Amino acid sequence: MTNIKILSTSKLSLFKIFAFVSSLCLVVIYDWIPEQKITLYPNETATLSLFSDEDIGGNSRAKWVDQAKSKFTCIVPKSDTSQFCGGTVTWFKDSLKTYNLSKYQRLIVEINYQGSAPKLAVNLYNQTKKIEGIVDTTEAKAMSANVSGADFSSQVSIRFSDFRVADWWLSQHNIPREYAHIEFNEITSVGISPTAPYSHEMDTFQINAIYVLGAYFSKENLYASLLMFWTCLFIGEALVRYWILRQRIMQDAEKLQTLSDISAKYKIKAETDALTGLSNREGLAQMLKAIEQNGTMGHYSLLVIDIDHFKGLNDRYGHDVGDLVLEELARLINSSIRSTDIVCRWGGEEFVVLFRYAKLQDVYPFAEKIRLEITRFIFAGSLSLTVNVSIGIALMSADKNFKNVFKLADKALYAAKRSGRNQSIMAPQNSSNNHN
Repeated sequence: MTNIKILSTSKLSLFKIFAFVSSLCLVVIYDWIPEQKITLYPNETATLSLFSDEDIGGNSRAKWVDQAKSKFTCIVPKSDTSQFCGGTVTWFKDSLKTYNLSKYQRLIVEINYQGSAPKLAVNLYNQTKKIEGIVDTTEAKAMSANVSGADFSSQVSIRFSDFRVADWWLSQHNIPREYAHIEFNEITSVGISPTAPYSHEMDTFQINAIYVLGAYFSKENLYASLLMFWTCLFIGEALVRYWILRQRIMQDAEKLQTLSDISAKYKIKAETDALTGLSNREGLAQMLKAIEQNGTMGHYSLLVIDIDHFKGLNDRYGHDVGDLVLEELARLINSSIRSTDIVCRWGGEEFVVLFRYAKLQDVYPFAEKIRLEITRFIFAGSLSLTVNVSIGIALMSADKNFKNVFKLADKALYAAKRSGRNQSIMAPQNSSNNHN
């Protein structure tokens, strides 16, 4: 059983290390993962056409300079009427083609622009589904993002979240608020045009490329997947550890049953410290009797834990804060032990832990684990206090009464104090105690 447990634990630890490194790498390199791309222009189905209000009697003019190079001009003269001018890319393959861009994040526009227009509008049009009595139009939803004309001296990247549904489209079709959001699931065309206030001079455009970029999976999906993976891993590990623990408990069930019954009885009684809720000396004495009756005294080690410079803390912050530190420390120690261990408040700033060990070499690391957890803990809320403890350790045995073992642990504790505090010291072992 022990060999199987060690082998399984070792393999699980290696797997967790590998999984942790892999998860960390995914998070770190996420921004360097190549993005998926769709080229909207130029491609074999794309057509660039010009538009202006000249078609409805306006004075604006859109004219080709070099159609082969996708180069054209726009002139929007001063006028009191609605004006527009620009170029639009649409896609045809037997019929009108649309693109689902809802999983992409950015629109990249590469245009050589010459002109003095303060703003240029990049427009996207999404197919509208008519909804009887709610949306009474099939005219494509117009969405636009305004970009400074000066920015088009280089490649421009526009987040899809920066697009807004055009106000004229909403008001013209009386669109309800819940249907007025941006959407990119059926894009029918993309275009560019100067926008008010117009320069009233000639603007020259040469469209080199328009494409979209997007991650294969979002950071949110990555984090959710990692969270689910680690949750399943920890649950699986917990089940394995539960099974191992269950086997161990079953092997020692008869001896522990008596101790469990006695512990249950004394939990009902008021043999607890009023401040911390831990067992007091009387409660500890009753548990020691049960241990003696079970003949398991030699399976325990005694830890005496004392707060360093506690008087100074009380003097500086007052006894209320001191009591709060004692309460939090008691909870911290209690959460650090197992069901087979025992903790009590011995008095003042001193605590006692009876640690049931399977191997002698587990005793000192257990004490250090408690000490380091206390060192790292932040006490007293907003006061953000840190607390150190010194720990004296002694091994119990069937031929030594608790009083004598406590004296050994107490000497070790004061040795730790004299050596600079904030450390654990183990009393010399008695050769008669050969439990390992």
